[in-house]
Amino acid sequence: SRFPVCDGQLDKTLGLVRAKDLLADCLAGERLKLHQVMQEPLFAPENAQALQVLERFRETGIHLAMLVEEYGGIEGLVTSFDVLEAIVGDIPTMDELDQPPIIQRADGTWLVDGLISIDDFKRTFEIRSLPGEGMYQTLAGFVVFMLGSLPAPGNHFGYGGIRFEVADMDGRRVDKVIIEMGPTAEPPDVDEAGEEG
Repeated sequence: SRFPVCDGQLDKTLGLVRAKDLLADCLAGERLKLHQVMQEPLFAPENAQALQVLERFRETGIHLAMLVEEYGGIEGLVTSFDVLEAIVGDIPTMDELDQPPIIQRADGTWLVDGLISIDDFKRTFEIRSLPGEGMYQTLAGFVVFMLGSLPAPGNHFGYGGIRFEVADMDGRRVDKVIIEMGPTAEPPDVDEAGEEG
């Protein structure tokens, strides 16, 4: 929704423009006048703490900051949304909220959202208990617990007649998991000790 305006190169950032301001000019048939709609840029050091940047956003009302490295060059930009996601985790978009957390695929496997609560996952697949319960709250947490390290797409393991495979990562978070049931395609019956019953 916002774009930096630069003079020939990114290190010479002049300001920011909002897409909606440009759209209004376009719809009115006018030439784009960047200098008239340009806002003052907000700069922050690249090693600034997330809460410091959020405080600057709050003070200025500007929700996009250009990150400056030690030699004065522009390293990139960060928005208030980026900072909030870094603190609280992935914030789903409206499109993502419309997607069901569990989808059965044509090949009989299931594509499951990593953020589904472990209780909902167990209830859906009729599992009584899983190893390490209490040390994680989501399917993503369970996958990391079982693998013992930060996974990558394609990492997999088996437990209780179920094959778990990391389908996608969102940064350092397990985003999607492929669930494949055992040969009988029936959900496993796992007792409190974690053994199949």
